Parts: sequence; C-alpha cells; structure tokens
Amino acid sequence: MCNEHHDYPMRRILLLTIILLMPTVFATEGDSWSVEVEDPFGNPVENCDIRLTNPWTGNDMSEPSGSMYTPSATCEGYVVMWHHPIPSSQKFVVLEAYPIISNLFDVSGADTMQVIGSDWNVSVTTVLLMHLAEYLWCYLVKVGLR
Repeated sequence: MCNEHHDYPMRRILLLTIILLMPTVFATEGDSWSVEVEDPFGNPVENCDIRLTNPWTGNDMSEPSGSMYTPSATCEGYVVMWHHPIPSSQKFVVLEAYPIISNLFDVSGADTMQVIGSDWNVSVTTVLLMHLAEYLWCYLVKVGLR
C-alpha cells in the first residue's frame, strides 16, 4: 500500500518530462532560408539581388552553410545597410534599405576635398558627391536626425 502512494509523483514527473520533450522531438527545422529587404516603414523592397558570403573569405555562398554567413542585397533606388555576420542556423534575416535621394545637396566651386591633418585628398566629382550624400543620408536616418 505504501508503494502506491510513491508511484503517483514519479508518474507525474515522467508525464511532465514526456510532454516537455515531445515538441523538440517532433519539431523539424526546414532547410529553407529567406533574406528580406525592408524600407524604413517596414514595407518590403522588391526585385533585390540577394547575396550570401562567407564572412572570413568573402566567397559567395548559394545557401547558409558552415558556421556563419553575411547577407547583403543590392536594390535599385535604395541603399541597403550592412548586416553583421550571423550563424548559419538562423534561416531568416531582414535587411534595412533606405531610398536614394538624388540632389540631396549641391557643392559648387570646389575642386578638391582633403582631410585636415593628413596628406589625403581627392578631386571632387559629381559621382563622388552622390555617394557621399547617400552615406550621409543613411547615417542621419540611422541616428534619428532625419
């Protein structure tokens, strides 16, 4: 009669253990992966060229493999922010994209740009200014000043 009372707690523990372990036994992680690109408002950006690379070698990958990968994208009309390397077990990632704003600012009368305190200088061109404007705009958006 004493043995019957001691079986109930053991049965409860066994049942609780089975219930807790069942989801991990039957759960199967799919092999599919997805990289999405979103604008600042959370809307998906379509027709992007998605690229996965090995963070140490820079070699292109067709799918996440090894220990880590770095996702990136090129989207027409957008600047896509850099994303840090992530584990290959993470099959879903969202990249941030900001629209390119043409003619953000105008510089006239300048022919050379240099960094004060160094010997570095570069000739000013329209293309250079457009790239600087894109990076400046992304930075301002990122820190919340715009």
